[in-house]
Amino acid sequence: MRVCYYTNWSQYRPNGAKFTPENINPSLCSHIIYAFAKLDGNSLGAYEWNDQSTQWTEGM
Repeated sequence: MRVCYYTNWSQYRPNGAKFTPENINPSLCSHIIYAFAKLDGNSLGAYEWNDQSTQWTEGM
């Protein structure tokens, strides 16, 4: 098992430091810890405005 940590704010880094989910090499990570999410009642959701409408949020 190899766990990778992804921060949702890394998409706002300038230039070459910018990192999005598309940059994650799936052959390197068996699990991904996503930071951060929000609780809304009994449901879990993405924290950033643009995290809701992307294909990779399905497993959240």
